[in-house]
Amino acid sequence: MAVEAGIEVCYGTDGLILSQQKYIHELLQRSGFEWVKGLPTPMVASCRLFTSEGTPISNVVQYRNIAPRVVYFQAVKRILRYLQGSIDYGLKFTPSRLSLTRFVDANWGPDVDDRQSTSSFCIFFGGNLVSWSSHKQQVVARSTARIQECHLRSY
Repeated sequence: MAVEAGIEVCYGTDGLILSQQKYIHELLQRSGFEWVKGLPTPMVASCRLFTSEGTPISNVVQYRNIAPRVVYFQAVKRILRYLQGSIDYGLKFTPSRLSLTRFVDANWGPDVDDRQSTSSFCIFFGGNLVSWSSHKQQVVARSTARIQECHLRSY
């Protein structure tokens, strides 16, 4: 196994696996979550985070790099529990046909604070995920068709 930039690379007969077990383990230790029960998902669909809600965390030193506000810390705790439950996961790359496939999506105004839309894409090369991105659009669109047009122009 080789480690490059915090990513562990395991070579096998059927391909290679990229993982971040060591990094996740260190993160869980630093935050005091190394013994919590893992969760199957990183977030519940009903959770909404607002920039105007929450009070700053009192113990800033311990949680400065994790979450600046108590409301966000509840979400971060859920993500840390998900990481605990998925610490053995990784990306598997296997030899396959050389084809390039791209998927894109745009979500119209999901952020209740600023109504900006979210755009995302993922690219597969030979069936293996090689790139992905998700970000807010710089414009506020008035329709799904308009945000999809903005999304296509931004890539």
